[in-house]
Amino acid sequence: MDRVRGCLLVSASAEALARAAAAEGAADALRIPQEPPQALRFGPATAQLLVIADHLTRRRGTVDEAELAAELVAEWSRDRGRGYGPVSAEAFARIDAGVPWQVVAQQRHRAAGDDCDEPAARVAPVGLVQGVGLTAVAGRARRTAAVTHAHPLAADAAAVIAVAVAIAARTSQARSLCPDDVLAALAPHARSAEFRSVLQRLTVLVRRGAEPAEVAAAGNSDGPVVLPAVAVALAAFLNHPDDASEALRFAIAGVGGSMPCAAMAGALCGALQGEQALAVQWGLRLSAASRLLTTAGALSALATQDFD
Repeated sequence: MDRVRGCLLVSASAEALARAAAAEGAADALRIPQEPPQALRFGPATAQLLVIADHLTRRRGTVDEAELAAELVAEWSRDRGRGYGPVSAEAFARIDAGVPWQVVAQQRHRAAGDDCDEPAARVAPVGLVQGVGLTAVAGRARRTAAVTHAHPLAADAAAVIAVAVAIAARTSQARSLCPDDVLAALAPHARSAEFRSVLQRLTVLVRRGAEPAEVAAAGNSDGPVVLPAVAVALAAFLNHPDDASEALRFAIAGVGGSMPCAAMAGALCGALQGEQALAVQWGLRLSAASRLLTTAGALSALATQDFD
């Protein structure tokens, strides 16, 4: 249960801290305080993460795309001030108005300005369900992505981050984590050559301790920003697996205060370290922490069961 709670709480705190840092401006973007001066309010990635966790609990670890689409829309409709971007808000509004989610996802794929990192930022609960092989984890992650994003890189990103969370949650301690082995284990779950190429470059960059900007540049392409976001989140975690604060600084520095990138890095650190990854004051200042804890408890109970 500690790993599940840690994953959800640290991911939510990371997103909230990145949101606060962005509001402060670039000059303060690298200051991640152990004692935040104000309440931490998580953003849309965590709101959707909670929906996915509840969905998995109710469905015994499986994913039904139509049901999940309706549940994500209901969460957006209930709390529209959570900070959803305009593309996401429009997509949810169209589904709410009766447009099939498959149509919305396909049209979103073709639209400009969609960064495709949202599915990876919300997918962590899929990797926390125990008794599920990594291939099945990746497949279920892709199904959670499909309800809002038809872009193949969005599906790859969700699969890779979910598998990374599963590996972190199943690793005994930080010092036994080998970055080369982790990245090698992730590669088979990226279907696009572009994504696999980024993971290969990331192996070299992590090995020599590259700076956040260099890692982000290695993930840059003419496509969505999801590649640098995932690359930086993975590097942040692999460089600082036992220090969530440093991992978060790395993540924010690499992708300009990206809340999704921070949420991914936080989820990975929390899945490995459990609640000890959470700075005490982060937890005390995190709004809606009780909802996160309740959801984590239910998901933990699910994680103790056997699955086919």
